[in-house]
Amino acid sequence: MTLIVIAICAVLFFYGIASDRYTPYTAQGLVQAYLVKIAPEVGGKVVEIGVETDQRVEAGAVLFRIDPDMYELAVRRAEAQLEAVGQSIGASTAAVATAKAKRVEAIAKRENAREQAARTFELVKKGVYPTARRAQAQSFLDSAEAVVVQAEAEVEKARQALGPTGATNPQIREAMAALEQASLDLHSTTVLAPSEGGVTSLSLALGQVLGKGEAAMTYITGCTRKLGQSVSRSSWL
Repeated sequence: MTLIVIAICAVLFFYGIASDRYTPYTAQGLVQAYLVKIAPEVGGKVVEIGVETDQRVEAGAVLFRIDPDMYELAVRRAEAQLEAVGQSIGASTAAVATAKAKRVEAIAKRENAREQAARTFELVKKGVYPTARRAQAQSFLDSAEAVVVQAEAEVEKARQALGPTGATNPQIREAMAALEQASLDLHSTTVLAPSEGGVTSLSLALGQVLGKGEAAMTYITGCTRKLGQSVSRSSWL
């Protein structure tokens, strides 16, 4: 009987160690989360939802898409207007338009990279992410900055090829600005995850019409667990 009791105690002892390691339980557990309201930069009908409530997503993943039809039409209209203006003054502006469109895309990606890097730096500073993540974020940001510099150089090259008369023409400048805005609006119809995290409070459905800046979901980024400790300036779930 003594040996049986000792064996049972040993089994319970090792079971307690294993369960505490793989499925720990405590009444003092808290989860720290940084909440970000996700809203589109353009308005329109939702045609795709790439996430679900309480789903964990990677940085850059598609959260949802706004119907791009009218924004594609706006781009085509701006391109046609730019072409008409170029023809009216006898200058070819196709190269400039292409270079500017690429610059708009590069700038949009750089802004997204800056936001992700800023959040990563803050989370590394708070100890949520390891220090190595800072170097990765900085490398990603430097690459995005380099692409913008290259795109700006291509724009300048295209402008010089166009000539001072065409490039400084007010009608061409106005048409180019309209094309840039239309291209940026089209790019903004796809809303991406700002960083690695999760989705909660998803108040979104296919066919729903969102206004510009209207919150569609709450995004949780930088979750970490705390035991018996409170942290100021944070949201807790």
